[in-house]
Amino acid sequence: MRLQAVLMLLCIASWLSGTESDGRKEPSQRLLTFLSLYSGSFGNAQQVKQELDSLGHAVHDAIDGAFRSVSVPALPDKLTFYLEQVVYGVVKRMLILVIDEDDMGAIRIDPYNFTDPTKYSVPGQFDVTKDFDEVRLEDLSPQRQECQIVYMQTELNVFVGTFPDCNCIENGAPGKGAVTLSCGGMTALVYWRESIEQDNILPYDFKKIVSYPLLPYIAPGAENFRPPCDCH
Repeated sequence: MRLQAVLMLLCIASWLSGTESDGRKEPSQRLLTFLSLYSGSFGNAQQVKQELDSLGHAVHDAIDGAFRSVSVPALPDKLTFYLEQVVYGVVKRMLILVIDEDDMGAIRIDPYNFTDPTKYSVPGQFDVTKDFDEVRLEDLSPQRQECQIVYMQTELNVFVGTFPDCNCIENGAPGKGAVTLSCGGMTALVYWRESIEQDNILPYDFKKIVSYPLLPYIAPGAENFRPPCDCH
C-alpha cells in the first residue's frame, strides 16, 4: 500500500512537471492550434480590388494586420503576441496581447496598449527578435476587463470570437464585433460607426499571407507545430 502511494505521488509530480514551464502552464493542443492559425500576416487587398473592379469604389478599408508570437520580459510567465494593424499604410493599432485558455476551453485575450505609441509609427518598425526586451511594464497599459477578446473552437481548425474595441468608444461603451478564424484567414464584422475602420454590414475578408512560427518558449517544439490545414 505504501509503495502504491509513493508511486502515485511520483506520477503526480511527473505530470505536474510536464504541464508547467517556468511557472506557466503548457498550452493544450487546442490552444496551440489557435495560436498557429492566429500567428501570421493578414490582408484584404483581394477584397478591395474586387470592390474597385465591380463597383468602381471600395466599401471596405485596405487593411493589413500582423499577429506575432513575441517574448516580453516585462510580462514574465505570460503567453504574449504583438498585434500591428495598418490601414492604408498608416499604423492604427499596436497592442500586446496576453493569451490564455480557461477551464471551459475558451481562448481569452487581454489587450495592452502602449503608453507612448508615437515611438513606433512606421509599419514593421518593431524588430520582434529584440525590441520587446526594451519594453518596460510602465510602457504598457492594460485595457479594462470588458475589453477582453474571447474565442471558442466550433469545429476542426475554426474559432469564432467577439472583440470589444476599447480604442473606439461609442455611447460610453466599446464597439463590439465578431471574428471567425480558420485555415485561410479571418473574417471580421465591423459595424460600429466610431471604429478606426470603415464600418460595413458585410464582413472584412482577410486572407492569410504569411504564417509566422511560434516561439519555442511557448512549449517544447512549438516552433514546429502546424495545424493540419497549414499550407505555408
